[in-house]
Amino acid sequence: MPKYMIRLKPLGEFFFGGEEGFEDKKWGRSEDNQTNIIKSRRFPQQTALLGMLRKEVLIQDDEFELKASFNYKDKECKRMKSLIGKGSFNIENSKQSFGLINSISPLLLTKKIDERHFYMPTPRDHSKKGHGEKKEKMNTSYSPFEREEGETIRTNFGEIKAFKKGSFDAKEGLSDSFIDLTDKKKIIKSEKSGSDEGIFINFERVGIEKKGEKDAFYKQSFYKLNKGFEFVFFADVDTPLKSSIVELGKGRSTFKMEVEEIDISYKDIVGGLNNESDKIILTSDAYIEEDIDKVIDFSIKGSISFRNIKTDKRLIRSKKKYNFWQRGSVIYLKDEKKEDVIEKIRKENLNKIGYNKFV
Repeated sequence: MPKYMIRLKPLGEFFFGGEEGFEDKKWGRSEDNQTNIIKSRRFPQQTALLGMLRKEVLIQDDEFELKASFNYKDKECKRMKSLIGKGSFNIENSKQSFGLINSISPLLLTKKIDERHFYMPTPRDHSKKGHGEKKEKMNTSYSPFEREEGETIRTNFGEIKAFKKGSFDAKEGLSDSFIDLTDKKKIIKSEKSGSDEGIFINFERVGIEKKGEKDAFYKQSFYKLNKGFEFVFFADVDTPLKSSIVELGKGRSTFKMEVEEIDISYKDIVGGLNNESDKIILTSDAYIEEDIDKVIDFSIKGSISFRNIKTDKRLIRSKKKYNFWQRGSVIYLKDEKKEDVIEKIRKENLNKIGYNKFV
């Protein structure tokens, strides 16, 4: 079973879509989600990453010919099923198979410096500024909020342990940054601004679109990666893979895919992130039922929308929308409830394609 590290280097700007977008009948987008201003997400959905890899498995197979018409004979359909499984990802199917693709990890960022470094969004309990004697200095490495033993405060969750004074500054807000998982949990800015270093470079495109007899202005924000940065994920695949040029994201953004067999795993990279026994950090986006609030102390979370793309002779957007917890969300545990929380997060079908990962 070859295990691969797959790096994706953008060959230009890229755009990863979400719920909002311009009018788009192809995807069945409702008027509520149409806007004249849209911004790329920094990461694609894991389902898009899976779709890209499934297509590449088909392209690289010597016995299968990919057809633009999608008009396949029974023998070809059987071959396709054996290679990549049947149908698109279904969040409600707990036993779904993707053929020769056993699993993929969440997407990270990487950069080769003295050695290869790996980056993910900083956990949401990072204290941007120090406290006490260091309260005016920005923390340059991951510094979790400190909690006060024996002190509690009343919240919507009930009585919870209080943070030490100065751990969280409401004026500063939560951190929007990335953590270097290789270099002592160093904090890196998300977006480059002027001469400041950062990972993503944002730029905008403004245009005019005809809507009947009227002109409609629109603004679309794209991203590039700063010099040296690439996307990366790990895949367990039962077939040889070669480097290639692939498409990922809206508008057929192109990437150079570099494939390398490796011994390290995603778990090795993120394993040292959390040293506290009374909390869980999500290292991927995760779908978690709302009743988890009954078995946790409280959480610091962000949310992101998710919608299936169904395959029914054509690709259509599912009408059902799910709200996922964003990567970097932090769950604080009640005494002796950790296993109950883990049971609610761990979902085999989501875990297989890089969702619901945690440390």
